[in-house]
Amino acid sequence: MKTSLTSSTASRAQRQRAAAHPWFEWGVALFATWFVVGLYLDGWAHIYELPETFFTPWHAMIYSGVLGAALVLGGSGFLAWRHGAPWRQALPAGYRLSLLGVGLFLITGIADFVWHLVFGIEADLEALYSPPHLVLAAAGALIASGPLRAAWYQRQANSMTLWRAILSLTLLLAIFSFFTSEAHPLVHPWAYLRLRPLALDASTLGLPALQAGGVGSQELAQTLGMSSILLQTGVLMALLLMMIRRWGAQLPLGWLTFVFALNGVGLGIFHATPWAGLVAGLAGIVADILYRWLQPDVQQPQQLRLWSALVPLVFYSLYFLALQMVGGIWWPIHLWAGGIALAGVTGWLMSYLILPPALPEPARGHTMQREA
Repeated sequence: MKTSLTSSTASRAQRQRAAAHPWFEWGVALFATWFVVGLYLDGWAHIYELPETFFTPWHAMIYSGVLGAALVLGGSGFLAWRHGAPWRQALPAGYRLSLLGVGLFLITGIADFVWHLVFGIEADLEALYSPPHLVLAAAGALIASGPLRAAWYQRQANSMTLWRAILSLTLLLAIFSFFTSEAHPLVHPWAYLRLRPLALDASTLGLPALQAGGVGSQELAQTLGMSSILLQTGVLMALLLMMIRRWGAQLPLGWLTFVFALNGVGLGIFHATPWAGLVAGLAGIVADILYRWLQPDVQQPQQLRLWSALVPLVFYSLYFLALQMVGGIWWPIHLWAGGIALAGVTGWLMSYLILPPALPEPARGHTMQREA
């Protein structure tokens, strides 16, 4: 009898951990979305130098989103525990790290308040890279990625599960984009004619002269612009290819348009550049078409690598076209065309991290070593 009860309790706990109720998963996803919206509004407030204290509406959105996620995660875990589930299995698969993120966020939030009292309120780049804010970002990423991890562990995911995973991925991309926004082409389009800096040489800038003629203000702007294209291409394609590695060509119609468009709209609010959302949305539509046409999958490496190269090529072709249409490009053609090409190369190379070439057979490797 005791064995039967123990078996029944373990079976019930396993079912609780394996399958989450839709209200639970959507609750975590929506509160994480609320948190990310607050994060972007907080960034917007910093840029426009609105009165900054710890107690602001955007901070309230950030912390209420985390508290809401805490209630959903903690409440569900507590109920499962009360019904006999071991505490390690009280939450569905994929959500234990989200609960860890909640605890880390709340503890670091208190530390951030103390940090402000001791060192003052951060401004500009300081607001992105102060240690408490970086820990808060990591904690937010743990919370937001819960639905993605949960879907990853399921053998067969339905449409709603996949869309929660896509929303989770979009939130992850939004967090990464936010904390690298100073090096994002949609936030600082350094090729844009209106952002062309005065031609100042290295000595005027107080920089040491280099044998190649020095580094002037325009060269620095071009270097930062090219670097931002490569960085953001790597981040974007890593996340997209991770999804394709797991689900191949099974992801729903429009998922790329959703990810691209929301990310572009969010980044466009910082400097009131609505064209950013339009460019990203159009790139997402083309990426969706290419996804349906090429059917990229780990079982089809050539299609996967071609798709990985074409998506950033399309994105930055549309990006530079938009800059030309809204005001012009001051970069020479050698530079902006090279930026498009290198974005494609970066996407292509990222596919090798997701799907590396097959290793040689061990026996063949041993034979080669003996022959050497």
